[in-house]
Amino acid sequence: MDFSADGLMSYRYSNWPEVPLESGVRIVDPLSGDVINSFPFDEEIFFTQWSPDGSRLAVGNQATIHVIDASTGEVMSRLGESGRVFRPEWLRDGDRYVVGGELPPRIVDAATGQFVLELAGLAGGSFDYDVVPGTDLLAVASLSGDGVAIFDVSEIGGTEIGGWVSPFPDPRVRYTPDGARVFVGGGNFSSGPYLVANALDGADPREGAGTLDRFNDAGTYITGDDAEGAGSSVVRDVETDQIIYRAPAGWRVQGVNADASRAIMNNESCDQLRMVSPVDGSFSVDLDITVQCDFVVVFSPDGELAYLLGWVFDTSTGEVLFNVSGDYFSWSGGFSADGSELITGGFGGPLFVFDLPALLGGASLDDALLREIAAHDAFVLTVELSPDESMVASVSWNEPVKIWDHETWEPLGEFGADPGNDRAHWFAFHPHLPQLMVSSPDGTIRIHTLDVDELMSIAESKFSRAMTNEECQLYLRGPCPAS
Repeated sequence: MDFSADGLMSYRYSNWPEVPLESGVRIVDPLSGDVINSFPFDEEIFFTQWSPDGSRLAVGNQATIHVIDASTGEVMSRLGESGRVFRPEWLRDGDRYVVGGELPPRIVDAATGQFVLELAGLAGGSFDYDVVPGTDLLAVASLSGDGVAIFDVSEIGGTEIGGWVSPFPDPRVRYTPDGARVFVGGGNFSSGPYLVANALDGADPREGAGTLDRFNDAGTYITGDDAEGAGSSVVRDVETDQIIYRAPAGWRVQGVNADASRAIMNNESCDQLRMVSPVDGSFSVDLDITVQCDFVVVFSPDGELAYLLGWVFDTSTGEVLFNVSGDYFSWSGGFSADGSELITGGFGGPLFVFDLPALLGGASLDDALLREIAAHDAFVLTVELSPDESMVASVSWNEPVKIWDHETWEPLGEFGADPGNDRAHWFAFHPHLPQLMVSSPDGTIRIHTLDVDELMSIAESKFSRAMTNEECQLYLRGPCPAS
């Protein structure tokens, strides 16, 4: 049970182990015993915790935490399944709360249910934790019972340097070429409306014309329907909305390269593929492959190669060069700028790095395989190299976005909480800066810094003690700094 600032009491009730389960939260006046509100839940409730202003309750069990309106019971946010968690503890600002458990203590955004930051500096999980009254200090005891740490949580922002909420669920995101703006479309792979807005805060949004099907990696052109003619598939300039190409009736443009010199489309029955030159119409060739109706086209940085559901072909001739099939098959792939590597993701979650020149020379997939990385537990949706190629990002269903060191393939971090069953995050690297944009199924868009010096500065400012040599080796991949 817990008491609000104005003296109301909340407690959980349950008839467990009886069936059907009746569990929930009651709010009572402790002086009169009158029940003020009773909110049933379909799951067992273990914890209740009042927000500092008494307007909300954080309630839940060891798998899920809900933030509810204390007057109506409306669920305002939900922390998804994230390992075994213990009771929520509100921070003084009322905007965030802390959960502990099998992992280190983590700060949660109460409005979205998304993790903001994991607090480093305490080995093992976190058993007990409390805010020092009247301060922004958080005391945490380790799960093993052999350590206590004090964290200053007054200005914790993690790696996040910007963010906003888009009007679309499951938003797809991509930066414009200058990195100042971002275009956002909803609906995972389906066609729908889109907008262009300031990247860091979503300000100055401009509704796009027509609908969005696909955007290219360079953020220069998109494909979709013409607002003036339903079913007419077009290629459109992102910033000006100018239509530069209109597909023949019954054809749908699925991908376009950075300078719009090549576009790939399929017909309504999905039994024909064609590559054209949208800019001047000087080139058109039918591709001798058959694929499903929906797919993603990935062009190499120089535009000479294209990856389409495992098929790699020459964009100057349309000739199929090789096929990534079997256990190596991937929905999406990534080409290195120097032409040395092709990176794909498998159905079971691994990432594969291939010697691209070897594949182009006729080598088998097995012989050209340079490395296999146990990256995810589910089908890899997207894999992408950062602009400077120092990092690789990948994402699968039901998992956070993962960042890897391109040279060593050591994991560098994860962004976004578990998005839930059959849901996924989307991401995009900034074209010029070490930043990563991550969108979540609830529409939240966050911009994270990937600058190592800035990350170290953030981390050092939050430690309540010096790092041990073991922690420096684990987190910094080397000895502790002399300072």
